Amino acid sequence: MGVGIGICWDLFFEQQVIGPGGIAWSAAALAVQGTALVLVDRSPRAWAGLGALAAFVALAVRQLAYLPLGLPLTFWSPATLRICVLTAIWCGLVGWSLQLDLGARWQDYRARRLR
Repeated sequence: MGVGIGICWDLFFEQQVIGPGGIAWSAAALAVQGTALVLVDRSPRAWAGLGALAAFVALAVRQLAYLPLGLPLTFWSPATLRICVLTAIWCGLVGWSLQLDLGARWQDYRARRLR
């Protein structure tokens, strides 16, 4: 799945080279999957950490994939930190919303109301 997302990312956003995005997203997916198997915690903090890890791995691998193509290495920039932090916040919010389990709460409310 990471390859497909990465190639679509390259097609729509990069417009330089097709391929490094697929490699980067696949590496990020593998890193998160490997870490999630070890980390059993499903808290919002774990979601945020895994999101930051995925963003960092995707950025790093994408830049490494650009090296053989002769494209400039622009990895260490303020944008890198901003992307990792915003991705961590977004993934933390997703984890928090999953922890709330609004679907089950809505079903419980509807079941109590119908009695």
